Amino acid sequence: MAKFSIHLQPNQKNMKKKILLVAIIIAGGLNSFALTDSPVLNTLEVGVESITVKVHVTRDEAPVGGATVTITAGGKTIGSGVSNLKGQATIKIDNYDGSPVDIKTEMKELQTVILQGAILKNSSSYDVKMQKLVDGMSASTTIQIDNNMSKVVEKSEQKLQKLEDKKEDATEKTEEFKSDAENAKLSKEEAEKAKADAEAKKEDAMNEAEQHKSEAEKLQEEAAKKAEQAKLNAEEAQNETEQHKKEQAEKLKAYEEQMAKEKAEEEAEEMKKEAEKEAKKAEKEAKEEMKKEEKEAEKEAGKAKEAEEKAKEEAKEEEKAAKEAEKLAKEEEKAAKEAEKEAEEAEKLKSKLEKYNKKLEGYEGDLEKIADKREKVDKKQEKLDKKMKKGKLSPEEAKAEQDKINAEYSELDLDVSKVNEKIEKLNKKYKKYLKQ
Repeated sequence: MAKFSIHLQPNQKNMKKKILLVAIIIAGGLNSFALTDSPVLNTLEVGVESITVKVHVTRDEAPVGGATVTITAGGKTIGSGVSNLKGQATIKIDNYDGSPVDIKTEMKELQTVILQGAILKNSSSYDVKMQKLVDGMSASTTIQIDNNMSKVVEKSEQKLQKLEDKKEDATEKTEEFKSDAENAKLSKEEAEKAKADAEAKKEDAMNEAEQHKSEAEKLQEEAAKKAEQAKLNAEEAQNETEQHKKEQAEKLKAYEEQMAKEKAEEEAEEMKKEAEKEAKKAEKEAKEEMKKEEKEAEKEAGKAKEAEEKAKEEAKEEEKAAKEAEKLAKEEEKAAKEAEKEAEEAEKLKSKLEKYNKKLEGYEGDLEKIADKREKVDKKQEKLDKKMKKGKLSPEEAKAEQDKINAEYSELDLDVSKVNEKIEKLNKKYKKYLKQ
């Protein structure tokens, strides 16, 4: 679900403030000139970001719930999680720097699996297939993942350093030309007044937008929690029914232990290929990102050279400075109108979420009624179990009553599925207003 934001981008706001300050200094006749801020090259930070990865844990193609997944880098734990009933563990890692990590998955009575040297990327998914421990099997298996991330980073940093040297040389020449324009003077009163009016309008609109956004975000969080809880309640009810049916049926014979070792090797190779595939994807993305950084650095170096040339002409363009100040004031006024528009959108989002919560609460009430009915059927089952234990019923009579009870359970499951479908349709309808 898409996040809704009413904030101006920080870099855009800072750049507007810098340009406006330059215009005011020129207009006021202070002993300074427009090129106070020379272009700055971005320094390379390889992959330092907060990411989320998913680990899907299975055994014999069936999901494994309750497995502990730990991610370490350099011997230090940077993230961990526990798989849910669907076998999925979602792990958030703050400030991941792109270095190789180990993904360790553990579960009681199953062989521990370690993916060593994995390169992570945001929203990536890793499959871990576990095996039951049998005689002669090692308690853990380690799968080595190959990657070339360090070479990619080193090569890009060398190229960026060369571009940084070019930028510094151009910046030094720019400073020499700045001194020629120190005596420029222009009037600033009209530009300052227009800027102040626009800033006041923008500030009021942004404050109102922030208030609506805060309320909308709270409603988003509340709606997401309720939807998740309703879904979990429905799943638990269905799981209880399946467990009950399994307990009433005959136990299946175990036959897979003899083949567990061979299957573990095959699945370990499969996991290794998948993890290496993810590592290659991460390397490819890193190379593309670094190329992008290099192009940006070249662009910034070019800007520095342009600033050097521009400094030669600035002393001849004092009259243009006043017009630039007026233009900046109009931009501030435009920003204020945009903030007002975002405030209206935040109010609209709040209204949609209130309607969503009201409908969701109705469906939750339906699930509670189904749960009450299930308790009554559970009591019937307990009563039948007692009769069977005391031998009061013939096998035919016991089977007939059990079939009736199973039919009631199935009907309740159908009711839960119908409510669940309504919740899914509701979520699809309001998808763009809810958090992902």
